[in-house]
Order: sequence, then C-alpha cells, then structure tokens
Amino acid sequence: MKITRRKWLRQAAGTAAAAGVASLLRADERFASDHRDNPEKNIAGAGSLKAHAAARGLLTGAAVNTHLLHSDVIYRQVLAEQSNILVGENCMKFGPTHPKPDTYFFNDADGLVSFAETTGMKVRGHNFVWHEALPEWFAGTVTSENAKKSSSITS
Repeated sequence: MKITRRKWLRQAAGTAAAAGVASLLRADERFASDHRDNPEKNIAGAGSLKAHAAARGLLTGAAVNTHLLHSDVIYRQVLAEQSNILVGENCMKFGPTHPKPDTYFFNDADGLVSFAETTGMKVRGHNFVWHEALPEWFAGTVTSENAKKSSSITS
C-alpha cells in the first residue's frame, strides 16, 4: 500500500505522541538502572523514528541545542538513535556565527556537523539571517544608506 508523505507524517506524529510518554518513562527506568554499567545501550529499542522513516525513504530529525549536545550524554544518544537529519537550533544563525564585526565563531556549528558526520546523519542549515538572531552590532553598523550603496554595487 502506497502512503503519502503527509499521511505518514500525521501517523508518525500520532504514534510518537501516543508512545512517547510511556517510552520515555521506560527509557528513564532502564537508563537509571544500567546506563552507568553499559553507556552504549540503546535506550529507545528497535522501533526508532529513524528506522521507520528510513523504511519509507524519509528523514526524521530535530533542532539541536548545541549546549545540550556537548553536555548531555542522554541527549546525544537519543538524537543518534532517533534522527537521521539535524538542524542547528541557533548555532548557524548570523548572531552566533558573527558575534562582533571582526569576529567569527563556528565552534558550535562545527561541533554539530562533526556529531552528524560521526553518527551518519545529514545536517540542514537554515535561517542564517533571522530578525531575532541578528548580532547586536548589526543595527549600529548597517544603515539604510550603506544598504542602498551595497545594492547599487550589485545591480
């Protein structure tokens, strides 16, 4: 039976919501009891979202908080087990990557890409320029006058 992407997404969201709470509770119990002795243990089981999506030629993933990615082993493990594509929550936006006019910071974005490569995932970059993630220096540096000059150079 052929299933549309939209229908699959509706079913996946419903299934994840229905099973998510019970699964997370079981995962917490399993993790608490044996993770210290066996940190590589799969806490999600064989029925991962990643496996179900891949079986249908789809990707499933999450927006990633790089602070948690670096500091929380369970967060990394769940991402690796459940996702086959990641999106940087903020690490690839203009403000975090260019915090000062003469400073660039790619460590968080590089860490996300490295984690994705290590775990065989894809990365989707998005929203480089977004009104809520512009660096503080931007408003004082970019004006309508120099923006007009710049646009006349390129046209």
